[in-house]
Amino acid sequence: MPLLLLLLLIWPIGPPDVHAGWPGEVARVRRVVDGDTVVTGEGLRVRYLGIDAPEVHHPRKPPGCLGREAAALNRRLVEGQAVLLVRDARDADRYGRKLRYVHLLDGAGRPALFVNAHLVRLGLARAWLYPADRGERGPILAAEAEAKRLERGIWGAACRATGGGRLSRRASARAALGAPD
Repeated sequence: MPLLLLLLLIWPIGPPDVHAGWPGEVARVRRVVDGDTVVTGEGLRVRYLGIDAPEVHHPRKPPGCLGREAAALNRRLVEGQAVLLVRDARDADRYGRKLRYVHLLDGAGRPALFVNAHLVRLGLARAWLYPADRGERGPILAAEAEAKRLERGIWGAACRATGGGRLSRRASARAALGAPD
């Protein structure tokens, strides 16, 4: 009987802590801006860390190849959903957006889908890694290798024909130096 009493005292009662044991903070996505940027219910602008999706809303450039598709999938995945936002070495970019790895949570509050790597795996974004950010580097690079090998999305013939699978000259030079834009 004492064991049962002890279990009742330490067993969690009520809803589980949404991110117990997982580093990061839980937020609900209010709005998707594009394939790699969201706004939380608290108004925090979050840029997906480690990836770069084709542009949709650039003031001087047309939408990138599959940019609208990346934004649409991101919207279907996370808009209105609870996500776990995980920080790495850098907190924010030069535009003030918080840089985070984004994990979609399941009904029990556990990470169910690493959104950054999922978009890359489908060829709707490319790996865009800074040397200091190492937390989720492996899954993102593996996802990009798979997308390239299978010629998915931006790595496929349709985007290569329009230049959508290549970085701009400036971005290519910066990426070669290990310092993306």
